[in-house]
Amino acid sequence: MVSGLPFEDVRNLTDNAPPFDENAAARFKARETDLFGEGRSPLGALSDFGGFLSGVQGKHPPSVLAPVMCVFVGANGVCPDLETEMSQYEEKIKIAREGDGALNQLCGAIGAGLKMFETGADYPTPDITTNAALTEKECVAALAYGMEAAQDCDLLGLAAEGAGTEIAALALLSALHPEFDAYAAASPHIETAKTARD
Repeated sequence: MVSGLPFEDVRNLTDNAPPFDENAAARFKARETDLFGEGRSPLGALSDFGGFLSGVQGKHPPSVLAPVMCVFVGANGVCPDLETEMSQYEEKIKIAREGDGALNQLCGAIGAGLKMFETGADYPTPDITTNAALTEKECVAALAYGMEAAQDCDLLGLAAEGAGTEIAALALLSALHPEFDAYAAASPHIETAKTARD
């Protein structure tokens, strides 16, 4: 049902997503404990991810048959020297488009697809520490564009290239996962990202 209100339509979409299957996730953890003992999984942090994947897919064991890595190329006005920063990214992006980048090789080695999406690198968003990056309408349009990335895959990896994109990504991750701040403490951009988040 389309409401005509940009964010309300996004909420309706997420509210109708398939529920997380707690039983499938528990079966993954139980099987792991049977194999290795309580708290002794050799998978480390991947153990939690395996249980999450089971829950999202609603089955045990989970499967990864069509992994895809998506790179979004853009620019954010939070970067103090956009022109210089973008010139540094342009060569990396060119190499990736030609299939010779490190990420191309990694995806090829594991049988993952690789997609690159342009998000207006020539038209940077405003500085997100002082202004909203997008209007509601622009935000929903960006979400719809990004949803193309999730088509025809069962495991999605996300990355960003371009001036200021690391700060924008850190701000978003920090807002979604409060514990992420400790994980990203080594980043020189984390304090700027927190300012943008708050």
